[in-house]
Amino acid sequence: MAFGDGVAGVCAETKHTVLVPDYAAWPQAPPEFLGLGVRSAIAQPLLSRGELLGVIVMSRRGETARPLDDAAGALLERFAAQAALALRNA
Repeated sequence: MAFGDGVAGVCAETKHTVLVPDYAAWPQAPPEFLGLGVRSAIAQPLLSRGELLGVIVMSRRGETARPLDDAAGALLERFAAQAALALRNA
């Protein structure tokens, strides 16, 4: 994804968490992901010393999928911090 495109692109561009509980209603949702049945998504930047190293995305698919929430965001944020540290030290 390019900067500004989709959940990952918006996250990379802003360097902030992007939580989209209702992906189908999100105006920036790329049609190809809607076609895959994505119901909810969250993206977290991998930052080290303010530098963007990447983005990690989690999504839920299917009609019965519960929306991702702030608790999922907090968990992904902790994982992203560890992943960014591992990337920095690799």
